[in-house]
Amino acid sequence: MFRTHALRWSALVAVALFACSDDNGSKDAGPDIYKPGDGTPDVKLTPDLPPPDVDVSKKPEIDKMLPSDGFANTTTSVVLTGKNFGQGARVLLDGGSADIIMNVVVASPVSLSFVMPKNPYGAPNYDQPQKVSVAVMINTLVSSSKDFQYTITKEMDSKFKGSILVSTINCYKDFATDPIEAQVFVDGITDTSTGDSGKIVAQIGFGTVGKDPSKDGGWKWFKARYNRDDASGYDIFDGALTVPLAQPYDVAFRFSKTSGEWIYADTDETDLQYDVAKATKLTAVQAPPNYCQTDGDCMLNAYAVVCKVDPSDKSKNQCIECQADGDCTNNPKALGPFCNQNLCYCKDSNDCPTNPNGHLCTNSYCGCQGDTDCVAPAVCTQDPVTQLTTCQ
Repeated sequence: MFRTHALRWSALVAVALFACSDDNGSKDAGPDIYKPGDGTPDVKLTPDLPPPDVDVSKKPEIDKMLPSDGFANTTTSVVLTGKNFGQGARVLLDGGSADIIMNVVVASPVSLSFVMPKNPYGAPNYDQPQKVSVAVMINTLVSSSKDFQYTITKEMDSKFKGSILVSTINCYKDFATDPIEAQVFVDGITDTSTGDSGKIVAQIGFGTVGKDPSKDGGWKWFKARYNRDDASGYDIFDGALTVPLAQPYDVAFRFSKTSGEWIYADTDETDLQYDVAKATKLTAVQAPPNYCQTDGDCMLNAYAVVCKVDPSDKSKNQCIECQADGDCTNNPKALGPFCNQNLCYCKDSNDCPTNPNGHLCTNSYCGCQGDTDCVAPAVCTQDPVTQLTTCQ
């Protein structure tokens, strides 16, 4: 695995400046990708320092790269998020040699997109795993880098195979599924060790129905966790998914022994290949009103900030105000210090002297009847939905 070198980035800066301007300083779009040494002048390597008159506070920064991997034998559309992106941005690649991607679309100062080429760094075998550094250059300022992994698909065989243990699953969009389990067999690893060997990487992903994740991009992948050993020599991994739309999805697992080289698993490993017809089917629907899985799901509610979980039927989980008095006293939005029938309430105005909803106990909740019951600049306001009169 390589590391990004300051000298190489400096060379790229010089080449990019040459490529982008003529003698009069005007822009020249040129080809999408420049390679130092390919029709460009030799560049003397210089320290990676900006000129003294450059405002380094405007140096671009990368926070995330989506996706951070793609097939070695295809191009991949990539989005970078960060800050200080601007027109004239270039993407610098370093994977053993150096390339400059000229065709960059800057959507905003915090987002840009470009197309990663097919893996150009694995010569003479271009279709192979390879990790590549990606950085952004604005004028002479270069960001720190993120790694992009070129991946390849490895066919299953009797010594390395796996499958998903559930064929269908239902969930609510924007909420995590129950854990989905898959098994993997690796000769000499899963059948000879107990516990997590640390030698297998497992990911769970979702994608468009009918799309083959071993061939098609666009899948979203997430780390799966080791769960347990299986008596037949398999390791069991699991993972939960949160999908953004109320629609059907295909679900797959992938496993790797070597960075960037994956087998892809459906529900049947006997044919030793991925079959879209045998993919696990995930159906996502809209969640019921006020549904939750954790207290964090309730934080946008006006007052109901506690998730009441129904252990017998998760579809009945609901955001409520409280289950005990402590839920009221520890919640600055609570309408009183006491809990009864999932609601926070007050007994008299002595319970509300510092309550931000109002200093008057009226109809069993801390609220107001006029602006004098509020701390300025809040005023006494009736909510048209809840009909509660509180300080806002």
